Amino acid sequence: MPRTVIFGEIGEADVLQIVEEPIIEPAEGEVRVKIEAFGINRADQMLRTGVYARPAQLPHARLGCEGTGIIDAVGPGVDKVEVGDAVLITAVPEMDTYAEYTNVPATSVISCPSGLDAVATAALWVVNSTAYGSLIENAGMQPGDHVLITAASSAVGLAAIQIANQIGAIPLAATRSAVKKDDLLAAGAAAVITSDTEDVVQAAREYTHGVGVEIILDSLMEPGAARACQGGQIRRHRRGGSTLGPPRSR
Repeated sequence: MPRTVIFGEIGEADVLQIVEEPIIEPAEGEVRVKIEAFGINRADQMLRTGVYARPAQLPHARLGCEGTGIIDAVGPGVDKVEVGDAVLITAVPEMDTYAEYTNVPATSVISCPSGLDAVATAALWVVNSTAYGSLIENAGMQPGDHVLITAASSAVGLAAIQIANQIGAIPLAATRSAVKKDDLLAAGAAAVITSDTEDVVQAAREYTHGVGVEIILDSLMEPGAARACQGGQIRRHRRGGSTLGPPRSR
């Protein structure tokens, strides 16, 4: 029988178990996906350790909100995808992608992008949707905006650098160590600020000739980060642990 990862109690990684479970036919509006790879996210760790926004469904809790695979069955009422399609599971209501097979709503899958293997595709959705939603949908990032990105070497940070460059914004990457500077510049950062040796706020203001950045994506929720913004004000908006600011005025 197919294998699934579950946990029966809150704790560290040693609470995880691999069990065998029967294949279930997809219900109305669902598809069954044979998983090729799944993404591992902070949300999974938070759920397992009991600090997620909703409690784990113990004693048979599951993990995983994104993954890639091949549709091997479709439920009644599904007509936009079919058996054999390679799909990316974008965000499922009930975490369940740490498995060899999983049933998800058909609305939670999209076609896999070309040019990427299953492992790379499985890691796309959460980090990029977090960065995109934070910068574009919530902060309204525009071409020419200076964007200060803390924890810039994280998955969300790297996605934010790419998204900023795609629309012509200017990503300023903040990281703790100079060891990561070359990699962040190669990833597209316009400048790298190392918090171990520099004052992040002062460096951001110097780069913007004293004006300040338009947006901060602050996954670390650093005290005082708002002072790097124009006017020193910040609008706090939680999305994936991030902080944005300030509101647009133009």
